[in-house]
Amino acid sequence: MVIRPIFDTSSVIKYRTEIKKYFETLYFPSMVFFELVATSINRDELKFYSDWRRDLNAEKRILSPTENDIWETAKAIRRLYVNKTAPQTKLITLRTDALQSPDFPSNKKILSSLPTTLTIF
Repeated sequence: MVIRPIFDTSSVIKYRTEIKKYFETLYFPSMVFFELVATSINRDELKFYSDWRRDLNAEKRILSPTENDIWETAKAIRRLYVNKTAPQTKLITLRTDALQSPDFPSNKKILSSLPTTLTIF
């Protein structure tokens, strides 16, 4: 069985060199690209992530939530805020991390045909 890892933003920042070993099999959430690029990275880093994005996009290995995925996730997180079921600091992190999920219907469609084990790092 092929392992197809999905990396969280913090893992990419910390282990970028090691992650390159998995590049031929990994799937990448579009939200991770957002979090990596929407910061004060330098031009070399921007080019590095741009190249990754181009190559992964050509192979259809970027996972992106649909408008409905985003809407339903927002409503679920809102319920957590309203019901005060988690500390606010955790909910702030959850807002972006939730949109990296391989479990959205749009992502499941991409991944369901693959003999794969998904591992989120």
